[in-house]
Amino acid sequence: MDRGELKRRSHPAGLVANGCIRNSLEDVRHGINWAAETSPEVLTEALKRGISGAFQAENEEIVMYLVTEANVPMEEINPYQLSIIQSLSLWEAVIQRGWDINQRTKSHGGLCLRLRLIDFVCYKKDLVEWLLEHGATVDDGEKDTVKCPPLLQSEAARGLVSIYKRLQELGAPHGKRELHLAVERASGPRPYMEMVRFLVDEVGRDVNELDGDEYFNDRDSAISVGPPLWWAVQKSEGGEEVVRFLLERGADPYLVGANPDLPGHDLFTIAERQGNEGALAVLQEWKDGKIVVQKKDS
Repeated sequence: MDRGELKRRSHPAGLVANGCIRNSLEDVRHGINWAAETSPEVLTEALKRGISGAFQAENEEIVMYLVTEANVPMEEINPYQLSIIQSLSLWEAVIQRGWDINQRTKSHGGLCLRLRLIDFVCYKKDLVEWLLEHGATVDDGEKDTVKCPPLLQSEAARGLVSIYKRLQELGAPHGKRELHLAVERASGPRPYMEMVRFLVDEVGRDVNELDGDEYFNDRDSAISVGPPLWWAVQKSEGGEEVVRFLLERGADPYLVGANPDLPGHDLFTIAERQGNEGALAVLQEWKDGKIVVQKKDS
């Protein structure tokens, strides 16, 4: 046992935290009992460090103990943590103890998004259906659609077309950035073109709709980068299929939008700057008239 571990084990909360690191439920139990005998303040600290450490270790057994036996306060558990341990028995346990299934994270990711549990797991049909059956709403009424993206926008970014259709039927609200995020995903290492095709050909999303909204435009934020095609040429490779599809559907590679980092630069310049030769070749085909733009009613 090293000096750091000895120091952690010398205090109830430290013993609990160390137990999470070592995946030792016995140490966690000991630490919680010790904390309870010491003072309410020490117990509160031990529970906080315990639930945080248990989720970080992805240890369902310790989390379940803290929830069902140690009575950790439900406000110490956030949607992102529950999305890591995708256990229906755990989810049911916290809901039974008053955890709000529709609560959003305080923030998540670089844009400080506030997401719900259903947003995080929207790519799994069985989990989505379970959450809907247990009180998750498709529309929580949030008006700040920038920090609190609508459910269909989350689905477009990481989910499946079949789930998108299901949520749409239930009245889930649309988000302005659905196609942009789907295009970004389709140009990544695991491209999912089905969502892009669906959003354009069936939902009717505009292939030249600018990214961002009033919230960002009022603040001159770099998030207002341009149309969906912008997201398809941001990587050093890949994206040829989605670039071709968008061009066939009428995307304008000279439409950039309000990107303060690249004022006036068209998509040819951006693709060249990124070193994306594949996407650049497709853009050149369009420029040479080799890509036929389909009519909307075709």
